[in-house]
Amino acid sequence: MVQSFNLMEQEKDKQKIELDDQFMTKGQLIAFAYDVGFAIIIPLVILALLGRFLDQKMGTSPLFLIIGILLSLVSTGVMIYKKTKNFIK
Repeated sequence: MVQSFNLMEQEKDKQKIELDDQFMTKGQLIAFAYDVGFAIIIPLVILALLGRFLDQKMGTSPLFLIIGILLSLVSTGVMIYKKTKNFIK
């Protein structure tokens, strides 16, 4: 009985090692999600606030705000692509 239990534990350990080689650890996954979250939020907030500030100073209602949001979408897409490409390697 004890010997069969040890064999079952060894099989579980082998499966765990195989899975760890193929997939990310929980820590890596959390770090990646954290990086992607900041890659989305930071450019959006900074460029939207900058656009709003420029609109108020120049009297152009939502023009620079929209430009800031569009620029943040493009920069976010590029950053996420690069982070994903580096993370997969």
